[in-house]
Amino acid sequence: MKRFTNLILAAFLIVATRAASYAEDWTITPGQSVGPVKLGMRLTEVESSSKLLPGGTGSLIRKDTQTTLTPKGQMKIVYTRYGGIEVQWDPRAVQSIVTQPNTTTAQGRSVNLVGPGGVRVGSSLQDMEQALGRTYESRELQPQKGVYMYRYLDKNIGCVVKGGKVVSINIWPGKK
Repeated sequence: MKRFTNLILAAFLIVATRAASYAEDWTITPGQSVGPVKLGMRLTEVESSSKLLPGGTGSLIRKDTQTTLTPKGQMKIVYTRYGGIEVQWDPRAVQSIVTQPNTTTAQGRSVNLVGPGGVRVGSSLQDMEQALGRTYESRELQPQKGVYMYRYLDKNIGCVVKGGKVVSINIWPGKK
């Protein structure tokens, strides 16, 4: 019985290793995109390409609207979540993209969300600094104690860090 259990465990490990090797990487490009979702896309474009997004067609998990004060004045911002990607858009186009897990799925396959220098959700603060540098602006997010936002304003990317680990990566458009 023990030999049979070991055989099953070995087979599982081989299958899991091969499945992991078929994971696709979606690049987090500061100021531009996360995989197929690009800043500036209209919501209809994002929704029409939802088969590319985590979970595939019909993968919208949540949609919230709130009025936010922006540099352009009060504006309605809509937050839509597709698996591990949150898209924030105003009535015209996608304004920012937030990633939370480091791996999600798209059309049944695993997708790794990878930023510049290999930074991803789960990276240590030191790995983040090594990948992106130390030219950030940081602040503690209130009311959450011990949760910090590190914004690289010159790179259009930010990381939320809790307990020394990256828990979220945000991108936004660059200044024109």
